[in-house]
Amino acid sequence: MTFQISHKQTIWLLAIFVAVTFFANNHVLVPDIMESRNIVTAREMVYDGNWVVTTMNGDLRLEKPPLPTWATAIAEIISPDSLAWQRGMAGCAALLLVYFFYRFSKNILVDDKN
Repeated sequence: MTFQISHKQTIWLLAIFVAVTFFANNHVLVPDIMESRNIVTAREMVYDGNWVVTTMNGDLRLEKPPLPTWATAIAEIISPDSLAWQRGMAGCAALLLVYFFYRFSKNILVDDKN
């Protein structure tokens, strides 16, 4: 007896897993040093108006890619100083990553019976 799960059921299970993992109680944990640096960089981006070159405390911060910082800056515009919103943006990015990884692996691991 084999247990098969449909594509829709897999997507729903992934969505529930991601929601619980990335969005539930995301305001409870204390930010670590890397998250704090991203938040400071996003605040400077919003208040200085410079969305191209990221800075932290006035110094260039080019070690990290700007996409997560842009998402955090958008959350800063929507709801200033809201850690839950800022982590929610990171959760949305993680949700997209999980979905595209699922689709990619599904295409790679397809079993052609030709």
